[in-house]
Amino acid sequence: MGIHGCFFHLAQNVYKKVQAVGLQERYHNDEDLAVSVRMIPALAFVPLDKVVEAFETLQDSLPAELEGVINYFEDTYIGHLLRRRRATPMYHTQIWNVHSRVVNDLPRTNNGVEGWNRKMQSAITSHHPNIWRFLRILQREQSLTNAQLNQLFGGHAPQPPKKKYKDCSVRISHIVADFNNRSIKDYLKAIALNISV
Repeated sequence: MGIHGCFFHLAQNVYKKVQAVGLQERYHNDEDLAVSVRMIPALAFVPLDKVVEAFETLQDSLPAELEGVINYFEDTYIGHLLRRRRATPMYHTQIWNVHSRVVNDLPRTNNGVEGWNRKMQSAITSHHPNIWRFLRILQREQSLTNAQLNQLFGGHAPQPPKKKYKDCSVRISHIVADFNNRSIKDYLKAIALNISV
């Protein structure tokens, strides 16, 4: 198992670039531009071996005002084109691509890990806790985890995701399963209509 990035953070990075190039207000007021922007992080849902081809197709179809955003995405996540090959991007495609995670019904974000980290930070409450305090916090966390496992073992259902997130995940799964039956632009637009940045 390799390192997996978080789709939420990928989308946030694209939105930060939208802000940096001065398109934030236009993004919120122009639905066509907003969909075009969201098609960029939607590349994360393309099968790994088709990402570069999909990027090049998308790159040629986006409005000119998104040139700064698409150049940022290319340099950071795809690799800038040098003669006949691409430079190594800052983040390899295998890290940020979520296609196989959707196919295998796995989380697209690491929000659960971040939530646990925030919970631990708030429990520690000091910058340099002594080892005994840290061990007590870990023991309490393990005790809570054991209680949750016992509930699951005893037949209690885990807390379901909110309906709107579940419905969105189902729609995205259907779109991903239909990849081979859509043009790349239609595929990216369908994903873009189900994600936010």
